[in-house]
Amino acid sequence: METDKKNDDAPNKPSLGRLYIDSKEPFLIRICKFIGYSIYYAIPLKTIKYRIWGIVSICNIFKVSRFNLLHYIMDASYRKSFNTKKPSDFPNYLSAVAIVKDEALYIEEWLEYHLLLGVQKFYIYDNESSDNLTEILQPYIRSGIVEYKYFPGSKKQVVAYNDVLQKAQMETYWLAVIDIDEFIVPVKDETIADFLKDFEQYAGVEINWLMYGSSGEKHWRDELVIERFKKHGKIDSPFWGRGIIKTICNPRAVFKMNIHTPFYFRFAKKVNPDKKIRNGHYENVKSVYDKIRINHYFTKSYDENLLKFRRGKADRKSKYDPLTFEYGDVNDEYDEIMDKYIPKVSENVKKRRERRELPQTQKSTPI
Repeated sequence: METDKKNDDAPNKPSLGRLYIDSKEPFLIRICKFIGYSIYYAIPLKTIKYRIWGIVSICNIFKVSRFNLLHYIMDASYRKSFNTKKPSDFPNYLSAVAIVKDEALYIEEWLEYHLLLGVQKFYIYDNESSDNLTEILQPYIRSGIVEYKYFPGSKKQVVAYNDVLQKAQMETYWLAVIDIDEFIVPVKDETIADFLKDFEQYAGVEINWLMYGSSGEKHWRDELVIERFKKHGKIDSPFWGRGIIKTICNPRAVFKMNIHTPFYFRFAKKVNPDKKIRNGHYENVKSVYDKIRINHYFTKSYDENLLKFRRGKADRKSKYDPLTFEYGDVNDEYDEIMDKYIPKVSENVKKRRERRELPQTQKSTPI
């Protein structure tokens, strides 16, 4: 399906409108957070919101990542590395990092899809999975495609991203920071790598989410995610999650990692797929879908969404709001853009299962 040319003019309503309040925190802290979030969402000026978000995020990163202000100010060596290092100086052109918890059912497809689209290396952080994740990853680890690290504890998403940063600076030209339910989709180019070749002068490319709903599916079926779910939000209209971005970054331009967009050094410039420089918050971003996008299979089926609620979040102690299924179950447009990948991804998953000598179908189900 071709994307609608009107998408650039479509309004982005507040994408999530949620308050992240942990019910286990002391009552006074919850009250202060509620007041703070309420004031934040009431502020009309985007510039002021961005500054507030930046200060809060820096404070959070200070807590979990040993924030070093001196490195930020004295960035000459990082600037030189960014300006002089070429793709040929690294063993990998494009890598991806993800933190996972009990997502063994989906990780094969996610890996094989992104391998097909030009990702060469994956840094997988295991946040206390209780399924057969390590068994699934065996052939990928043996072949050097996946670097696996067990990473227990709560609020570990930002910590994991910063843990991989120094390694990525030495091993890869580009680093995609995404989740297992997010699939990067080049719309005009053959691969993600092909798309990125025209952005090598920039520190990062911010790519919009396109939210996919349940397509009316109630239960898990042993088929690919990209095969089961083909309906998403209407491209030229507001929908839940519209205007949110994730980033593919040059790690040598990154001071500290964050979930949606990293904190870059002062010399760095990040852009959208139209090469327009971006300096704002990661929400309510002008949506660009005609060159590249991230298919975000947030809900999947109703049963699988319940499992997601039980798992909780990797970036905070709070759980998902069950109402997010109603918000996120957007099924306005049927889209066959992923159909061309289904045969090859299915074939490669099957071959990989043969190598690890496990059944051709998953024995376990989500629910």
